[in-house]
Order: sequence, then structure tokens, then C-alpha cells
Amino acid sequence: MPADPTPPPDEKAESVIRNNRGIVIVVATLGALIILAVGGMIYGIMTKSGKHSDALVTEQADTAPSIPQAAPITGMGTILEVNSQPGRLYLHIRTKSGAEILRIYDENGILISELEP
Repeated sequence: MPADPTPPPDEKAESVIRNNRGIVIVVATLGALIILAVGGMIYGIMTKSGKHSDALVTEQADTAPSIPQAAPITGMGTILEVNSQPGRLYLHIRTKSGAEILRIYDENGILISELEP
């Protein structure tokens, strides 16, 4: 009786995996990258939708009191008006001597200039 040249099914499956090892590695790597991309998309959607905790902090910082009030500045006078633009804060102040000045601060709270309008 002649010997059967075909290997048993278990050996055949192992040889197919060995022969295609590069393809298996590429498919596994691409699967991991797809999972990371989907996770990044979910994080981006949550951040943009405002459900992220950082968005809540910026919303609270942008609110201002609805009724304007004069606020005293210790040793200087009274704040008459407050205006802001991106990166700038403008304070219109009446000093104790009665003079009015405009102080301009940058986004870090550093005094940029002081003007007499």
C-alpha cells in the first residue's frame, strides 16, 4: 500500500498559519489601530459636545453678574466699568481723588497700560 502524501488536517492547518504569518501580523495590527481610532473618535465627540468636564469650567467662567455694580478697589478707588476682549481686560476706575483712569490687563493678570480718558 502506497504512503499517503497529504499531511493530516492538523499539520495542514499549522503549515497554512506558518506560511501566512506576515498576513496574520498585518491583520492583527490593523485591527488594533482601528480600535484605537474608534476610541479617539469617541473621545473627540465627547469633548466637542460639551459633556467633558473642561467645557463646564469655561462656561462658568464666562458668566457675569446680571446687575452691574461698582466695586471698591482697596487703596485705589472704585471700578465703574469692566470690559473684556480675547486676551485683554479693561477696567474703568474712579480714584479716590476723583480722576478716572482706564487700566488694561493681559490674560495673565499683568498690567499692560494705564490711561486717563
